Amino acid sequence: MKLLNNRWLAFFLISFMAVLGMIVSPEGKTDQDYNPSVPLKSYEEKQWVIKWKGRVDPEFLETVEVMNQQPADGSTQTLLVRLDNKVEEEGWVKRWSAHRNVLFLEPNHKYKVEERGQRVPDPRSKTNFLPRIGAEHAFEYLPHDARYKQEITVAVVDTGVDLSHSFLKPYLVPGVNIKSTGESTQDRMGHGTQVAGVLASVWRGTAKQDPYKDTFHIMPIKVMDDGKDGDVFHTAEGIRKAIERRADVIVLSQGSWTYSDTIADACQAAEKAGVVVVGAAGNAMHDEEGNILYSYPLYYPAALPTVLGVGSVNEQGKHEITSNYGPGIDVVAPGESIRSTKLEGGYVYDSGTSFAAPQVAAGAALILKMYPDWSPEQVRNLIRQTATPMEERWNEADGFGIFNIRDALTKTLVEDIFEPNNTEDTVMPLSLDQQVTAVLAGEEDVDGFRIDVPNEGTLKLSMDHISPALSRVTVKIGDSEEKSYRVESKRTIYVTVPRGSVQVKISSLEKGDRQTPYTFSNSFQPMPDQYENNDYQWNAYQVEVVDAYTVIKGSFHKNQDVDWYQVEIPRTGKLTIHANVFTPRADPVLYVQREGGAKGIKVDEASYGRDETYQFKEVDGTLHLRISDYGANQVAGTYQLLLEYEPILEDEYEPNNHSKQAAPLKANEEVVGAVDYPFDVDWYEFEVSDRQELSTIYFKTDGEKAPLSVIIYDQRLDTVMQWKWKGEKREKLKPALSPGKYYIRVRPPDDQSGRNYRLRMGWR
Repeated sequence: MKLLNNRWLAFFLISFMAVLGMIVSPEGKTDQDYNPSVPLKSYEEKQWVIKWKGRVDPEFLETVEVMNQQPADGSTQTLLVRLDNKVEEEGWVKRWSAHRNVLFLEPNHKYKVEERGQRVPDPRSKTNFLPRIGAEHAFEYLPHDARYKQEITVAVVDTGVDLSHSFLKPYLVPGVNIKSTGESTQDRMGHGTQVAGVLASVWRGTAKQDPYKDTFHIMPIKVMDDGKDGDVFHTAEGIRKAIERRADVIVLSQGSWTYSDTIADACQAAEKAGVVVVGAAGNAMHDEEGNILYSYPLYYPAALPTVLGVGSVNEQGKHEITSNYGPGIDVVAPGESIRSTKLEGGYVYDSGTSFAAPQVAAGAALILKMYPDWSPEQVRNLIRQTATPMEERWNEADGFGIFNIRDALTKTLVEDIFEPNNTEDTVMPLSLDQQVTAVLAGEEDVDGFRIDVPNEGTLKLSMDHISPALSRVTVKIGDSEEKSYRVESKRTIYVTVPRGSVQVKISSLEKGDRQTPYTFSNSFQPMPDQYENNDYQWNAYQVEVVDAYTVIKGSFHKNQDVDWYQVEIPRTGKLTIHANVFTPRADPVLYVQREGGAKGIKVDEASYGRDETYQFKEVDGTLHLRISDYGANQVAGTYQLLLEYEPILEDEYEPNNHSKQAAPLKANEEVVGAVDYPFDVDWYEFEVSDRQELSTIYFKTDGEKAPLSVIIYDQRLDTVMQWKWKGEKREKLKPALSPGKYYIRVRPPDDQSGRNYRLRMGWR
């Protein structure tokens, strides 16, 4: 905690918050209320997705309405449920998420398609993205014996497709409407039609007619109507339907910054079934003035390890600033002024990662045309290997580089795409929370990777050998000494790491030159914050509020993390509670309860990456505050509780701002006054007679702030004496005053206010 007393520093803090879009109005609304393009909620109210292992508990079914369910596979069952209004949500979540047969329970997070708005087309080229990815004549790179050998289907999990568009009709095969069962997959919004148009454009290239139109297919899977009404349950069901209908590739130009077990589970099912999943990295979030609020990290599902994450580049082949970047990015493709099909015929230009992703999905389909037996990982590795590198072999902005169909279809996949990486100079940068497949070429081979860690925490490193061979994993943190571990297959090691760079070397312990394929994965868990353990109200961290600002910096370091704080208010005042987050991975929920109160107040108005706020116009005593992430996800990064406190100062002697308004002081009676704004001045008057002697003046200030200025004037307002008092200790003065009328003036420092004081004149 830190008290910000300096007015200029406080002004800077408020200004900085305003730039980030975090300032709140007195009513507790965020600036998001004025931006209709950003949803207020990141989930469907009271809708939850739950996956059961085995039989669903009958008691659970009594608390919910089952809205939808995935067909049971004999061992598990996933339900979409709406919570009964009579059921208390928080206790319900705690109970059923802890059930031994519940594999996961999470809110039905919203998903939306990645619209970014149209741009003026480049008049020099109607399909300028095709030559930039080497797709002018992509079909010509297919060997003769691969022609018509296998039919390839790409599922467009989106808003549907225009079923009557002349350019698309030759490619379309029957799909399914998940959003409205039994209805057509006809697109009503246009986004899915544009995604499908990019697929077909890549396959046809610049030829007048695609010679393979009878073997490349587009399967519309409709999971939303207007592009903003999607959610994780229906998208996951769309992925599963695509698998069931034997799609080879799935393209997801939609998503959210919020991690979802439901989506991860569906994507893992696709990987197991041999289906390549391609996801759009997502477009930056803007405020109402058009400033970028967030463009880091990637959207899910693009950020998942088994999903090929695709960002975009601009017309100059450079990273497009509106394209999200971060861990999980694999390649980039042109995303600006992309010409594609539109509803009701014709063509349209549009921009965004939504139209970069289908270029790569089309390329994955061409690769599977050549290599129908390949696994999704082999397809991903060939696309990574043959991408045109940017500044590094891999970076968080461009991944492995710009997608290159020509090279993907004409070059051979190497056994280990990360080689050479056996020296300090050639170590391979590796995305956080990802996995790779590589090969150890005998006992002399060493594979080196560099992982950049965002903050202090635990790095989880997992090895999975295809052979029973042992390996050695050596970890070097910064400039520290290396530490080695003997690792068996499917073993995980845990390493505590600071923020910064971590180098990992992998080598074989098996003698000889035997080739050892392996899968190496890493994941990161943030370190608990300094206030832990504070998971319950009874062990809440105690905070004493001070004037101006009290800052608490915490973290959601684990799933289901809940942080409690007991806040002590020293005296009656106005309190505004800001729950600020700095990453769109988080969706904060604030809970506020007065000491002794039967029920608290839940504050959850904004979406992911946005702040929550609550204001007391008058409060004192003890408050209990709780902050959590709505999705109950672990979040790499911090949150900030900013407690903005202003005491309400009572001064019964006002107005006494000049000598003519001076309040009379009575002998031995204590006065409680206040200076409640800068340059506030309090005047008092008293008399000294021949029969009375002023023995002492008692003066006490409130708190360890800058000193108050106290001056005694005579009747002509000439200064008799002056001093400054500071601190909580009671001070006393023995003045020598002759008979007559006197004044006392109390004034705060020029840039200070909000101060109580006590004053008493002692007589004898």
